[in-house]
Amino acid sequence: MIFIIKDYFENNAPTIKNYDTAMIRLKITNLHPTTSLSFNIHNITITVKANETFEGNFAPFNTLSVQSSVPFRCYVSSWLNNDELKPEPESPPRNIE
Repeated sequence: MIFIIKDYFENNAPTIKNYDTAMIRLKITNLHPTTSLSFNIHNITITVKANETFEGNFAPFNTLSVQSSVPFRCYVSSWLNNDELKPEPESPPRNIE
């Protein structure tokens, strides 16, 4: 199964994300040297200690809640869909004067 990143964000405050399509993978890095943060998916709360990264797969989810007062960065991924395999159309050449 191929995963692709569908969302990336950084913050230092509580954050709730709602997705129109199901997500399945999360990678979150706590950038603070001394304070933990936590996140919740499917009523599962996981703590990420200071200067640590969590990466894992979940049953498909549409809501992610991060409880934090410290800086973090987060990648959220889903499956690669067939329609995403089609290349974007090329832009026509621009006139250069």
